[in-house]
Amino acid sequence: MLNQPGEAVSDSKLLAVQARAQVDAVLAAHQAQLQQQRAQNDAIHLQVEMQGKIELVKIAVGLASKTALFDAHLRTFDLAASAHATT
Repeated sequence: MLNQPGEAVSDSKLLAVQARAQVDAVLAAHQAQLQQQRAQNDAIHLQVEMQGKIELVKIAVGLASKTALFDAHLRTFDLAASAHATT
């Protein structure tokens, strides 16, 4: 049986619609994958940023502690030198 001329046009339109639907589905899946990757990258970035801030605070606290200890030693040394100078 031969297709009628109208059926050929209808079949080609149907194939075009099906192909377009497949392309749209692939694009939607790709977009979803990209959004997921962006979200993961953002989460990793925030995690690394927070870890960096934590490390900087640890360094600052350690430096402040050492500075305070150094100042205390200097004051002790100054007091000892003053006491020794007056005697």
